[in-house]
Amino acid sequence: MRTEPVLKVGFLGSRRLEKGVDLHARLLGAVLKSRLPIQVLVQRHRPNAPGDPLDAFKSHPRVRLVDGWMTDAAMAELVQSLDAVMLPYDPARYGAMVSGVFTLAAGYGKPCVVPAGTWMAERIEAGEAAGVIYGRFGGDSMMAALQSLCDNIELYADQAADLAERWRRNYSADALVDRMMRWAEIPPRAAPPPPVMTREPELAQAR
Repeated sequence: MRTEPVLKVGFLGSRRLEKGVDLHARLLGAVLKSRLPIQVLVQRHRPNAPGDPLDAFKSHPRVRLVDGWMTDAAMAELVQSLDAVMLPYDPARYGAMVSGVFTLAAGYGKPCVVPAGTWMAERIEAGEAAGVIYGRFGGDSMMAALQSLCDNIELYADQAADLAERWRRNYSADALVDRMMRWAEIPPRAAPPPPVMTREPELAQAR
């Protein structure tokens, strides 16, 4: 009997309001009730927080909870083990903020699911990274984006892999430092010359 491949999708980073923390449990529940071939990995920095709704998913076979803070090396290893990254961020709160999780995922060639109207969406629309953009901050829109991801995972995965090297070249820490150094070497623009004052009004009065 042929079984569908299971995609490992990560919900990574700190759980804050602008990062859709209020939606995590509902979105996770919707994914598990759907027929999407997804295994979800959720990172949570405060595993012992009282009343955490994610506790209800501890024993689910399609959920893996990664508790506590991770070193940079462990985080990089985790991202590399995934097929894609889900960023259920609120564009009204997150806006033009830069996502470290998105940057890391793009650098390792992982497609991302991101909200419209954000810096991440702009990078995908510019052809610098790969993934799916959802239009509305809510479960239905996010589920539709995850469906698109599953239906076209080979395409998105190939695009992300092809763009990864260029992303690392343009957005790595070394690349950003080099860019800042180049900006620092640009000489300041020359100040405009002072205006020339004429004495024509005085001459007119003298006449």
